Amino acid sequence: MVKKPMAKPKMKRKRSTEEVLRDTVEALLRNTGERPIDIAAVVGVSRTGVVRRQAGTARWTLDDCDKLATHWGMSTLDLLAGSEHALELLPADRLAAAIGGTQTLLPVGDPAPSVLSAKAKNRKAADVVDSPSGPPPNG
Repeated sequence: MVKKPMAKPKMKRKRSTEEVLRDTVEALLRNTGERPIDIAAVVGVSRTGVVRRQAGTARWTLDDCDKLATHWGMSTLDLLAGSEHALELLPADRLAAAIGGTQTLLPVGDPAPSVLSAKAKNRKAADVVDSPSGPPPNG
């Protein structure tokens, strides 16, 4: 009887530091409500430069990492330690009100005219149905 060699267990591929950094930057952008154009100004590159770095077609430099870490209020090593670690260190005042979204400011005051006219039409229709003697007089 011949013994078969045991198969080696498949080891999970270790993620590169570059992949960890891209994931961390993505998580920080999502949780702060910032956009690539916002951190492009911090790093000193174009928005396209940030998009290329995040897509993996260009590399983040150590200088970029230093600038990003300073921007988000942490050390470069904390930034490179992964998204969960970096998010724990992110100052509370940097978190977006809605994670993954941006705030839309609406003007205070009367609603848009189209909303008002639709509500008025609905009220007039309800008045006709509820009125025992027909439509209300014009007034």
